[in-house]
Amino acid sequence: MAKVQFKTDDPKLGLTQAIGFIWEERDGLHMEYQVSDNILNVLKSDLKDVFIPYSKVANIVYKKSWFGGGKIIVSLSSLKGLDKIMFLETTTLKMSVKRDQKANCLEFEANANLSLSTYRVNELDDM
Repeated sequence: MAKVQFKTDDPKLGLTQAIGFIWEERDGLHMEYQVSDNILNVLKSDLKDVFIPYSKVANIVYKKSWFGGGKIIVSLSSLKGLDKIMFLETTTLKMSVKRDQKANCLEFEANANLSLSTYRVNELDDM
């Protein structure tokens, strides 16, 4: 299990940022993050803990960057129960990662897509 440290900006005004971790589990994606102001990093929210089941995930992609670490992009197929995520852009989560997280991102993407595929195969078997 690779925990990936991420940072993201608020898509609405850009005045807040979220910093936290995302990792995959057998049944879905797990995130822990804290939201703070983007200017002084003084005003911080309580720690948020969100679980996204694979039934709500459409796609998971890690886009590498030449100079930075890149971005993890999680496309969602449903928003029910995910109202805690403040940095959700329509139906997409975009999380920036630092360069030192590249190995964790590659492992996260591979394991998460494998678990997502396994979930989808099990759903087909249940039909």
